[in-house]
Amino acid sequence: MYVPTDWTATTCTTDGCERDRHGVFHTLCRTHYEKSRRERNAKLAPLGFTRGCSVAECERPHYATGLCRLHYNRQITTGSTELKPKAPKPETPRGECDVEGCTAPKKSPGVAYCSRHYSNFRRHGVPVLPNERGPRDEPKLDKFARHLTADDELGCWLWSGIINEDGYGKFNLGQGRGEVKAHRWLYEQLTGRALTPAIQLDHGCTDWDNDPKRRRCVRPSHLLEVDQEQHTMNTAARKAAPDGLWYKPNETPRSMAEVGYAITHNLPMPYVSGLGEASSSEQVRRVM
Repeated sequence: MYVPTDWTATTCTTDGCERDRHGVFHTLCRTHYEKSRRERNAKLAPLGFTRGCSVAECERPHYATGLCRLHYNRQITTGSTELKPKAPKPETPRGECDVEGCTAPKKSPGVAYCSRHYSNFRRHGVPVLPNERGPRDEPKLDKFARHLTADDELGCWLWSGIINEDGYGKFNLGQGRGEVKAHRWLYEQLTGRALTPAIQLDHGCTDWDNDPKRRRCVRPSHLLEVDQEQHTMNTAARKAAPDGLWYKPNETPRSMAEVGYAITHNLPMPYVSGLGEASSSEQVRRVM
């Protein structure tokens, strides 16, 4: 029995299908249209009415102008049914990053920095951040030096990294080896000494008011190996000193490694030339 087609339908006329209608000359969705087309071609194949793609070795069904859908789209977009390989992008020399000491290639030919420094420039306005993390194979002493600032008042090497609850610097050794006190670690590295828990380091650069900032000093020539009793006595003497009296730090380097470390990283030299008015014999008392 003939069932008239409802050309006013906006959805697929297949029972149970609610997809949108696809096409102008039928009232089916894309899925049911393709299914009905394949069924129709299968019925016409034994009668010799099947028509396939004219491209050799292509078994896809005919779509338009003697071609399947794939080769038809390729013909109208590229002018040929052959798949053209993509032309390789020309390699433009990018050069190295403009940041001094960085050998990474630039992010692109029009950018002056590598990806890491360009990201810093976009986020913070400067390509190099203070205390920026260095390469993974960076020596520990060089990594340590990036957290030091020079204090020309007493020639201290002040730690600018993380400090503990007592005001002393903490240095992370990395690779799961934990944290150590910064001044004790550098003292061992530059003097070759192995400090036991019974050995304490007394800061000889502490002023009369016991400025907490001086606890961040890590310069080996400003540190003295003492026991707990001597450390307590030195601290009490500094607190009882008259107003304006400073304790002059040691002027003699602990080792030549300390001298080389100061020269390499542009830190105050172990030999202190003078401390102004505070260096007179009447106002200065040596702790060491």
